[in-house]
Amino acid sequence: MSENIYDDKFMNWAIGVITLQKTKDGIFDFINFKMEILVLALLQIVKLNDTHFENFLKKVTFDGRMKNDRRLGWIIDPKYKCKSAFLCGKCDAMVDLLTDNIDDGHKNVRWKCHDRSIMPDNYWWILSKIYIPTDLKASCGPNDVDAQAVFQLMTCCKLFSDVKNIVSSVRNYKL
Repeated sequence: MSENIYDDKFMNWAIGVITLQKTKDGIFDFINFKMEILVLALLQIVKLNDTHFENFLKKVTFDGRMKNDRRLGWIIDPKYKCKSAFLCGKCDAMVDLLTDNIDDGHKNVRWKCHDRSIMPDNYWWILSKIYIPTDLKASCGPNDVDAQAVFQLMTCCKLFSDVKNIVSSVRNYKL
């Protein structure tokens, strides 16, 4: 039994597992950094008003609150708009920023991804899930996803256009 532990195949497997974990950690740090830039850009629109930003996130990530208008593209359903016209304009600007980052070849955005358990430090994850078209559990955290979902995020969001070719080739690699 103990000779199996020192077998070359087992050692290669163990090194591969450790390498994959380190790669995943690095990718998540990179995604976190890029998505935090998006969160800061959105917060600048609402002049760093966290309450309005939280309400906006709830609006755009609950089922049925976003509509795909043929003429205007993605909009917040008018019955869920802010009471103040001044703030509504800011919500529309934030929706525009989010939809501007959708890669042209990936129009299937997944707006229904709200998770009440996510704290303000992880708003980037709610925004990340918008760009992952596969079905993830609503409460799925960044450490609970597989590599395929991460690669989908990076190919569907224009924030990652600088690494898109690399991600596409890794995602499409066949052994």
